[in-house]
Amino acid sequence: MNVTKRHFDLSKVNEVWEEYVRTHDLRGKERMAVGIDPDTREVFLGSSMQDIVAQLKSEGRFRPLYYRWVNDPYFIRKSGRR
Repeated sequence: MNVTKRHFDLSKVNEVWEEYVRTHDLRGKERMAVGIDPDTREVFLGSSMQDIVAQLKSEGRFRPLYYRWVNDPYFIRKSGRR
């Protein structure tokens, strides 16, 4: 598997996230980054994407994840020139 690039099934990602939201209290975590692995159904929270990556690398468990914010499905928004 190419670990530098991965395509995600967004319906599966959304399913994992919706289940996580139903089963966890996210009050006070609105500004946290979220890493989702739809294959293992694991969800990781951190102050930033870099924080999540560093945590996983230190545990020897790094792999590409789908990233979003707790209250926003878009991690990075591209704004076009107007």
